[in-house]
Amino acid sequence: MERRPALAPASAGTAPGEAAGLEAKVPALEAKVQALEAKVQAPGAKVQALEAKVQAPEAKVQALEAKVQAPEAKVQALEAKVQAPGAKVQALEAKVQAPEAKAPALEAKARVLGAKVQALEAKAPALEAKAPALEAKARVLGAKVQALEAKVQAPEAKVRVLGAKAPALEAKVRVLGAKVRVLEAKAPALEAKARVLDRVALLRQARGRAALVRLPEAG
Repeated sequence: MERRPALAPASAGTAPGEAAGLEAKVPALEAKVQALEAKVQAPGAKVQALEAKVQAPEAKVQALEAKVQAPEAKVQALEAKVQAPGAKVQALEAKVQAPEAKAPALEAKARVLGAKVQALEAKAPALEAKAPALEAKARVLGAKVQALEAKVQAPEAKVRVLGAKAPALEAKVRVLGAKVRVLEAKAPALEAKARVLDRVALLRQARGRAALVRLPEAG
């Protein structure tokens, strides 16, 4: 509350009664001033209260905005999850369309195969008529195969027998090889003896002819 300036003292010319009346009015005037100041201060307090009330909803609004933004973030994440299967669906559609593009060629092949099947079905009666003869030939061939298998098994048995005898035969071969080496070592001496014997035989033949020639002369 502002202090009001003190009233000037009554001049010498002022009547004492007037001064007393003025002094009596001062408290009333001060009371009015105080009331006016209270009225002036009351709206300020009300303004502060109103500002507090306004700020409280603003805080609530901010909290609500935060709560709203959180679901929006979740919605964006869900949209991303939804778009991912969409890409997979497009890829699957592309895979489905690829066979559809090949369908005409496959249908053409199917028609060709159908024509071949019909041709075979047309030949079926003739093939069925030939079936007994073919079965008979198959039995003959089966018998021949069995005979050939038997013939093949016989040499295989011989091979097994020879395989069992192989060690003994190899031992004999080693012995004969040793004998051959001994004979080869003796061969030069035998050849020398053979040449000597050939010479002796020639000499004897020559002597025999000479003796035959001399026999008539002796007679």
